[in-house]
Amino acid sequence: MTKPILLILIFIFLAAACSSNKMPSQAQSRPHASLNEVSGNYIHSDTKSNLRYGESLKAYSLGRRVDANDPSLLHEAGLVYRIESDSSWNLQPQMPKNIPYAGSSITATKDNENFLSAEIEVKANEQRKLYRYLKEASDKASGQVDALKSSSQISRKLLEQNKQLKKELLQNQAQKNQLNADLTRLKKQMQAVLKFYQEKQLEDKKSKFRRTP
Repeated sequence: MTKPILLILIFIFLAAACSSNKMPSQAQSRPHASLNEVSGNYIHSDTKSNLRYGESLKAYSLGRRVDANDPSLLHEAGLVYRIESDSSWNLQPQMPKNIPYAGSSITATKDNENFLSAEIEVKANEQRKLYRYLKEASDKASGQVDALKSSSQISRKLLEQNKQLKKELLQNQAQKNQLNADLTRLKKQMQAVLKFYQEKQLEDKKSKFRRTP
C-alpha cells in the first residue's frame, strides 16, 4: 500500500469519527418547544352561563327546634340557606343560557309537541282522578252528615223522652211518698182506735166486777 493511499484512509476514518461525535451535540443544541405566554380575556357575564352553571341556593324557613346533639339547647326560628347544586360546566349548549332557579328542572329550549301533548294528557288524567276522588269524598261526607243529622234528631227525641220519663218518675215518687204518709197516718189512727177500744173493754170489765155484791 502506497503512502498517499494510507493517508487518504486515515483522513476518512478521522472524518467519520468527528461526524459521529458532533451528532449528539447537534441534537442537544436543538431548541426546546416552549409556549408563548399571552394575556387572557375575561368571559363576559352574558356568555358565562353558556359555559358554566353557577351554584343554586334555597332558603328554608324553620321554626323553633331542639338541638339534635344537645337537648338542652333550643334554636330560635329563622332562615337556613342550603346549596342545592354546585357549580358545573355546561355540557349542553342547546339548553337555556340562564341558570335555572332553585327547584326547577332544566328543559330544552324547543319543546317537543308530542311530549308536550303527552304531558298535558297525563296532567289531565291526574286532574280527573283528583276530581273523582274529591267527588266520592264529598258524597261520602254528605252521607255522613245526613246520618249525623238523623242521629241528632233521634238523640233529641230520646232526650225529650228521658226528660218526660224523669218527670213522670218524680211525680210517681211524690205520689208514693204521699201514699206512704197517708198509710202511716191511718195506721196511727187505727192503733189509737184499737187502744181506745181495749181500754174501754177493760173499764167495762172493771165496772162489772164492782157492781156485783
